[in-house]
Amino acid sequence: MMTSLFSEVVVNGETIPTKVIASEAQNHPTPKSKPGLAWTAAARALAIRALLLQEARRRGLAPDPQEVAEGRVET
Repeated sequence: MMTSLFSEVVVNGETIPTKVIASEAQNHPTPKSKPGLAWTAAARALAIRALLLQEARRRGLAPDPQEVAEGRVET
């Protein structure tokens, strides 16, 4: 079994798995020689997302996704 060089992230007890961070990292371009920068940016983005979703749940807010194009709904 292969282990990740980077660890999962925990936000207020909610764990963001390394696989999710790795998937998000592709959306954060960085120099090939510095993959840690993409990982850090992805982890930060996912941590902020988790915090926003936690606060929305705390306030009792529920998502109401809108259709942005035929067959495409915002996330």
